[in-house]
Amino acid sequence: MTLKSPKKFLLVMLMCILLLLHELYLGGGLYGQLQRQYQDLTHVEKHIEERTIELLEMKESEMQQESKIVEENKLIETRDEIQHDTAHNSIDSSSPTAITKEPCALLFFGLMKSFERLALPSFQEKILKHNSHCDIFLHTYDLVETPGNSRNAETAIAPSNITKAYLLTDNVYFETIESFQEKRMEFILHSRSFTHYKPCCNTHDNIIKQWNSIAGAWDLMRQNEIKLTGNTEDHYYKYVALFRTDTYIVSSIPDISTSTAALPEFGSWGGVNDRMFYGSYENAQVWSNRFAFSKIFELEYMGNGYHSESYLAKMLEHHNITVEKQPICLWRIRNYGGLTAVDCSDSEYSLPQGYTSNSVGKTNVAPVNFHWSKFWDMNAKPEEWKVADKKFRSQSKDKGVILLSMYESGLYLMAAYLAGAYGFNIGGNNSILIESKKVNLKTLPRQNDAFLGGKD
Repeated sequence: MTLKSPKKFLLVMLMCILLLLHELYLGGGLYGQLQRQYQDLTHVEKHIEERTIELLEMKESEMQQESKIVEENKLIETRDEIQHDTAHNSIDSSSPTAITKEPCALLFFGLMKSFERLALPSFQEKILKHNSHCDIFLHTYDLVETPGNSRNAETAIAPSNITKAYLLTDNVYFETIESFQEKRMEFILHSRSFTHYKPCCNTHDNIIKQWNSIAGAWDLMRQNEIKLTGNTEDHYYKYVALFRTDTYIVSSIPDISTSTAALPEFGSWGGVNDRMFYGSYENAQVWSNRFAFSKIFELEYMGNGYHSESYLAKMLEHHNITVEKQPICLWRIRNYGGLTAVDCSDSEYSLPQGYTSNSVGKTNVAPVNFHWSKFWDMNAKPEEWKVADKKFRSQSKDKGVILLSMYESGLYLMAAYLAGAYGFNIGGNNSILIESKKVNLKTLPRQNDAFLGGKD
């Protein structure tokens, strides 16, 4: 067909353009189909990418879980080997001289600090040597970090691997802080009003946390007793011992059936030592249930308020339990990996491998490469500490320092620093002679003279 008229030609061309535009913009033609296919492919590609990421994350999670299981199995195998060696060295039950052992339980409670390096070896050597026939139970906390305590000059640190507890026993319960707070917050808030520890409330709350862990270890043992006896009334074990998990046992613990109520003779602080116990089931049950005594305590024995050692002494006295104070020594493990030997440093002991004591008084024990200066003041410059070290260590034993402060807390902190870091002995009866509220410039020299006993 030939278009001779320009007008007709232009009209035809315009119609073609309109048809093309229709195809392009209304999606009714080839372009629209291609666009939809592209969108479909993009959607499929995005779905494949998301699914791939999901599969990779699932695989990584499975690998981590498998790794955790392998690690726990290794811990259990190591624990079983240790228990096998202990049993191999124990008395043969078929021997005519063998002693029939009463059913017993060892309960461990509290925070885990340097557990594999310090606590566990001492438990195996000093406790299990004479008590390998006892069942073992452990309660601790599943923490994001091990909290610090300014009273003990400890800073918060990342927690140790709590699964190391399986090196000691399979009977372990890791309680969350949320669970602890849900059970005990009402009691914590109430008892804070009567606390002995000032300022409130770090030390006070830690004591309640310890009481809860003791109760948790006891409950774990009771669950096993119910399985063994088939009822909730009877108890299976005859003797029970309880130990803090953050302690290094220095002296050997005898067969726990040798006493009905035994405690260490040190660390009484106006009451009785609260760090361990062994004896009869009945007496151990009283020792373990601190919360049940609180109402009686507040009505009859309040005294200076909630103070751990004196509270325990009143509780045992109230239940007519006579304790035997034994020459047992154990050191508390600190967050930084050191040991506090001040409570029973006069006892014969051997230091853990790689550890050393400070030269004066043996009040603290730390790793060989540990620097006391950095421990006592993390913010001090190294040059300042070098000068301080040289100055203090060059002084002879018959010299000392006099501390003055506006507040008792400052005096105690500085005195503890000098005693702990440099082995200074605190004079007199280890108490501050000048009360902060009664400081008088006229009487200050006379009190100082009285303290020095008239010496120059």
